Amino acid sequence: MSVDFDYAKNFIFLEFCVVDHRVINLGKTKRITPCVTCTCTAEGPECHSITVQSCDQLVAEYLFTEILEDTVCVIQCSGLIRERAGRL
Repeated sequence: MSVDFDYAKNFIFLEFCVVDHRVINLGKTKRITPCVTCTCTAEGPECHSITVQSCDQLVAEYLFTEILEDTVCVIQCSGLIRERAGRL
C-alpha cells in the first residue's frame, strides 16, 4: 500500500467549525439558536438541545420570533408561547 502525499498535502486541518454561518473554534461551544448549542470537535460540530430553566428568561434574552423558529424552544416553552400568542 502506498500513500499519495501530494493528495494528502491538499487536506487542510481546520481548527474551527462552521454551523449556520457561525464560526466556532475547536474545543469551544456556541449557542446557535436560543435553545441549541454546538461544540466544535476534531470530528466536526456536535449540537445538542439545552434544557430551558426559565422560559421567561429566554424571552427576555431573545426575540420572540427567534424562539418561535426554534422547535426545541417551542416544545419546552409551549405554555408561555400559547399565552403570549393569545395577546398578539
